[in-house]
Amino acid sequence: MHEPPDPVEFAQQELARIKDFRNQAQKFIQKAQDRQKSSHDSSKHLLLPLNIGDLVLVWQDSVESNMSGKLEKKYKGPYFIQ
Repeated sequence: MHEPPDPVEFAQQELARIKDFRNQAQKFIQKAQDRQKSSHDSSKHLLLPLNIGDLVLVWQDSVESNMSGKLEKKYKGPYFIQ
């Protein structure tokens, strides 16, 4: 007949198994985060630095305009960089 396992030994084995699962999960999460960061970074492009004399548009928040923001201009400008 099969003897019941020692409770202390069983608890230690389960604790080791849980730690192993946590380590595996952490590795999978890190790998997924690295892949997502790489994908995000490859699709985003940095803006070129602005120079004196460049024309720029300034984003106009529709909340500060009025309630019918759909019909308002989205940008103010153009302005020259001085």
